[in-house]
Amino acid sequence: MREQAANKIRGTVVLLALAVVFGSVMAVQFACAPPPQKPQISPERQKAIQDSLRRVWEFERNKWWSTAYENYKNKLYKRAIKPFWKVIDLDTTHVFKDLPFRYLADSYWKLGKPDSAEVVYKLGLKVFPNSQQLHRNLGYLYMGKEMIPEAIHEYEQAVTVDSGTVDDYKVLGNLYVRNDDLDKAIEAYKKVLEMNPDDQEVRKVLAELYKTTGRTEEAVAAMEEALKNDPNNIKLLYDLGKAYYKNQEWEKALEKFQKLSQLKPNDVDVLMYIGNTYEQLEQWRNAIKAYEKVLKLDPQNKRALVEIANCYKNLGQFARARTYVRRALKIDPNYGLAHLTLGEIYQAAADKCSEGRKLTFDDKLIYKMAYDEFLKAKNDPEASTYAQRDLEYVSTLIPTKEDYFMHPDQKKATSDCYKWIYR
Repeated sequence: MREQAANKIRGTVVLLALAVVFGSVMAVQFACAPPPQKPQISPERQKAIQDSLRRVWEFERNKWWSTAYENYKNKLYKRAIKPFWKVIDLDTTHVFKDLPFRYLADSYWKLGKPDSAEVVYKLGLKVFPNSQQLHRNLGYLYMGKEMIPEAIHEYEQAVTVDSGTVDDYKVLGNLYVRNDDLDKAIEAYKKVLEMNPDDQEVRKVLAELYKTTGRTEEAVAAMEEALKNDPNNIKLLYDLGKAYYKNQEWEKALEKFQKLSQLKPNDVDVLMYIGNTYEQLEQWRNAIKAYEKVLKLDPQNKRALVEIANCYKNLGQFARARTYVRRALKIDPNYGLAHLTLGEIYQAAADKCSEGRKLTFDDKLIYKMAYDEFLKAKNDPEASTYAQRDLEYVSTLIPTKEDYFMHPDQKKATSDCYKWIYR
């Protein structure tokens, strides 16, 4: 029994040993065997797979574009939004360029969602930083939101990226004006005229800007250029007349005002300017004719009455001059310019009568009458500066206490030269 058990154990040990040896041999064989090879794909097959995937992608992208654009075209803006977002996500090669961003933003704008439109424009500019239309559209959006500096920046980018359009520079000019940057506005409008010399409205705007900024010569030149194409433009004629008048170019001013008077014969303001210009040219009788036309239209025009009086004074017709002043004072007894002119009439009369000789008491009495009128005129702000000037002149010519002592009973001038004063 023992021997049988021992034989059984020995047989088991041998089997185990053989199993170990067999496992070792197999492991060595597998370790030395080459790894299994992947199946090879030909270049033609690879290209076919890529083409197939691309066609699927293109089909998907074009499908969403077609859906988006159809909705947009038919003004179904709400339904266009999701497809446009899909196009933006799929169009990695930018086949549609910046159009998805533009149409999507416009859809939001049409739906009353400017903030969403702004987000889309900004996203679009990250992808297409040189898109003139995206800059332009974002600028327009900012302008609608009264974000003027931001709008200016976008339009400046639009005209920097590519040569801007006439409308771009018009918008920029308007934005610069709204931002109180008039010099830049001038440059923008000049650019418009370079591109479209026949734009008369811009010429007028440019002339106004020159005038506002004190660039008088450029303003006049711009207005004259605009007038060539619109010779009967009332505002241009009026502004040019005033500009020449201010520059003391009397003949040119008169030419414009006379032309304007032909177009507006009953315009009192224009007739007054004609009269004033004739006075500057010392054409007193022509000035009187202009003022008489004013009085036919407006008999109570106290300024025209005073101006006529001044003209007759300069013609040496003192009595007639005073008649017109008195008419003005009947209308307004406190009218400073009437008192000033009456004083100047008396002063001119005394100057003429005393010319070439020593002053008499008669002369001094007339200077005193002038002095009294200047004092009255000084109370009117419109005449006070001139009145003070005249007061300083005649104050040395009026009678002194000694003069009154020497002529105790004389109240009026007795010289024939002054008889008209007491009539």
